[in-house]
Amino acid sequence: MAKTFQPGYDVVVIGKGIAGLTAAVNAAARGASVALVYHSTLCSSHLAYEGVFRFPENIDELDHMVREHGCGLADPKLLAAFFHHYRDFGQDDLERIFPLAGAKPIGKKHRLGGPGILADLEHLCNSTGVTFIRGTVVKIDAPDGILSAVRMYHVRRLITIQAKSVIIASGGGIGNIYGTSDNCAACCPPGTALALNAGARLRDLEFISFHPFGAIGCRTHDGTTPVFTFFSIGENTEIYSNETNRRIPFIEDLIATRTADKNPHDNIFRIARTVWQNNGIHIFKNIRGSLQRINLSVVAHSLIGGIEVNADFKTAVNGLYAAGEAAAGLNGAGRLPGMALLEGYISGKQAGINAADHAGKSGFYPVDPDGFFPASMRFGMFSNLTDTIKQIADAALFIERTAAGLQLARKRLLKLQSGILKNHLAQHIENDLLETALAMVDASLLRKESRGNFSRQDFPGMDPGMQRNIVIQKNRPDSEITVSWSNEPAAFLACSNGQPSF
Repeated sequence: MAKTFQPGYDVVVIGKGIAGLTAAVNAAARGASVALVYHSTLCSSHLAYEGVFRFPENIDELDHMVREHGCGLADPKLLAAFFHHYRDFGQDDLERIFPLAGAKPIGKKHRLGGPGILADLEHLCNSTGVTFIRGTVVKIDAPDGILSAVRMYHVRRLITIQAKSVIIASGGGIGNIYGTSDNCAACCPPGTALALNAGARLRDLEFISFHPFGAIGCRTHDGTTPVFTFFSIGENTEIYSNETNRRIPFIEDLIATRTADKNPHDNIFRIARTVWQNNGIHIFKNIRGSLQRINLSVVAHSLIGGIEVNADFKTAVNGLYAAGEAAAGLNGAGRLPGMALLEGYISGKQAGINAADHAGKSGFYPVDPDGFFPASMRFGMFSNLTDTIKQIADAALFIERTAAGLQLARKRLLKLQSGILKNHLAQHIENDLLETALAMVDASLLRKESRGNFSRQDFPGMDPGMQRNIVIQKNRPDSEITVSWSNEPAAFLACSNGQPSF
């Protein structure tokens, strides 16, 4: 197998969404040499539209959103940092930073949509000397708990890129784990698995948000499931149950109300659960002069847990950072509605600044150029095993779960894992997917409650005494995954005179 050793960079960023591009821009602005590695030219940030880059009216509204959707499980230190950085800039600043996004209307509510924002950020990256490298990251080296290099598959070669700091901004990995997902279906390992095998901790992987209106049996050009919003469905649309073929006036009335006040997110879990219980829904819509039936169902939307970071977006590994949806702790058990891109921008900015500052104080850690190379390469990359993982996740880890279903999923995943020899690069990547799915199942089994978008049919109540985070870690890269309760108590956000207090 061809293998090369690349010159070192101060900062290597993994992911080309809003968090990754923002991190790269800010790291380069601090004088760091930066490489941004990415698998695809498309990412979930491209799908952002309408209200996903909104600002809360004031600090009290943000406080209310955290209380309402975080369910008490957000990290107080991260929330305080988010409050601080959120207050640093306003809408005028964003329109100055993102001229392309502000130049053309995108969506129905806001001009600052994902495609324009990414175009502006990529332009800034090019102007500040960021190097773009396309490929699939397969391992982050961190011997002795100190980051040293990134290993990636690039143009039929495995290359090693030495780095002083690495920022994982690869998204939540939902498109890799769930078959029924509206995330971009990229054939790359989730950032969670990269971080876990490097020595970082994960948390709360059982918490998933679901969108109630994904189109069944229809994929876009980038492999994602089209999502119908409250606005695109329309307030006068009749909605029918796939299970009984009867109308569901509850959802019709809610859509009409929420379309009017532009705040559809308040009851999204209630709608999603109703759609799921009805085996999906269907509507009739006039498309190009023809009345067509559109089948809709619930789709996995975003991972709320992820890589555990502190208020500087640093992990437990020296030199390793995480930003955007890959990082856990800001949202708690429910995603703060309408702020996906804003979250990625704030976390990406701070991760980029802090990673560059760390690199400025550090030297390159020694790297074994021949380390971690599988016996051979298998092109085509993935077997049917990946599809099987997605089927298991869809069956056991969706909007309603039971202990029996989770136990069956665990047995099936362990059986699959026992058959992986790790002789090929594809098998290493498939094992990462399996480990992530297993961690999600084990965390779901441990949490015997319902909270946020997490629903246990056998434990429907929300017990305040179980208001703790679930931590996932390894003692060594080749050891078993352990899933356990965090010893740190969770805390609600409280504001006093516009200042967050904890």
